[in-house]
Amino acid sequence: MLKKLINDDRGEASVTALVLIAAIVCLAAIVGLATLRDMVIQQFGDVGVAINNLDQSFSYEILIDTDGDGMLEDLGINGEYIDDAPSLVDNPGAAPACLNFTTAPGTENDPF
Repeated sequence: MLKKLINDDRGEASVTALVLIAAIVCLAAIVGLATLRDMVIQQFGDVGVAINNLDQSFSYEILIDTDGDGMLEDLGINGEYIDDAPSLVDNPGAAPACLNFTTAPGTENDPF
């Protein structure tokens, strides 16, 4: 019965059906890769916004006992750095991290 199934040629695929299936697979791959590209760019934008939102502000104070009486009020040195407010925002529904996906339309004479 298995030999009969292997030798059966009534279920062979036509060339047009194979071309149609290959065209559908290629179109689906193009659409899928374009979506993958957009999602990778979205993730890079999100990472950029997250890094920009890290607050690296700090302050320090060093107290020195110069006369040895145990009171740390003799000499004090302090400093601080205040990080600026984040400049990138990621609004819902907008392009990530101020990236613009639109380009100006070209003409028929453009080389690219």
